[in-house]
Amino acid sequence: MNEKRLPAFTSILRGLLALATVYAIIIAFLWFVKGSVWFNNNVLPVNKFIFFFLVTMTFFIVVPSAVITATRPYAGLILYWLTFIFGGIVWFYAAFYCLNVMNTFWFIFGLLFGFIGVVPVALIGALVKGQRSISEFMVLQLLATIGCRVLATIALPKVE
Repeated sequence: MNEKRLPAFTSILRGLLALATVYAIIIAFLWFVKGSVWFNNNVLPVNKFIFFFLVTMTFFIVVPSAVITATRPYAGLILYWLTFIFGGIVWFYAAFYCLNVMNTFWFIFGLLFGFIGVVPVALIGALVKGQRSISEFMVLQLLATIGCRVLATIALPKVE
């Protein structure tokens, strides 16, 4: 593997993550401007498609390339950066659920736990309300996020 290519590849991945961050900021702004009905009809299906597309590409392309020694650092970096995208998707899904199905109190309660508390609050709320498909989808998203992070730590070489 050529070590000179790895920093360039990292900068490309940082640029893609910056684009994903800009997408998230625009979607959050539009959510509060256009309302929850617009968000439910237009954004959630796109986010679900992006999630399933990325999981499919990860499973069929990135994970097998992590087995090959020459491409292992690249696959590890991709898996590492995918955790941020998967985490953002699950957070938006949980925030939407907290604000619209549960109560604003529970959303703010989740925010008090370092912003990530929205996800477990929404998951517990979906389980309490008996909405099994929503809780299963959130668990699937959490498993994809944590699984990518574990695989990234295995695939990335140790920095000395």
